Amino acid sequence: MNNMHVVFGANGGAGKAIVHELLARGKQVRVVSRNGQLDKDIDAKSVEIVRGDATDIASAKAVCRDASVIYHAANVPYQYWTTGLPPMLDAIMQGAMAASAKLVYVDNTYLYGKVSAPMTEQTPPSATDHKGKLLASLANTLLQAHRNDAIQTTIARGTNF
Repeated sequence: MNNMHVVFGANGGAGKAIVHELLARGKQVRVVSRNGQLDKDIDAKSVEIVRGDATDIASAKAVCRDASVIYHAANVPYQYWTTGLPPMLDAIMQGAMAASAKLVYVDNTYLYGKVSAPMTEQTPPSATDHKGKLLASLANTLLQAHRNDAIQTTIARGTNF
């Protein structure tokens, strides 16, 4: 079995935390970066750094080769969510499926909208704003692929990164 863990978005807050935790657990880590560079907080000698485009299916498949787990912690500025996030999820999902790897999707809680009780895994998406509805749609796409046995996935949601 492959032991490679591939992290998209490793230069961001959540991605960096994932890389540090994987390294602390002795895992092999491949970091995907648009420019092939790493944040100074990550020891470049401890990871494999590859240049890749998280919105391009061929690129995602190439960088996900031989992976056992893929972490999607990549993001774009808010003003580009509508045009950037859907192709990014699609490409990373395709990369994970091509590698027969598990996919961990880092998300936030925007899809829940305003709630009056604690959020749980059973809390339904009820956002009324564009950002929340978009994230709910992306999560639904991923979970539908999971239910159809196209991919093994989990979604990690945090309120703040």
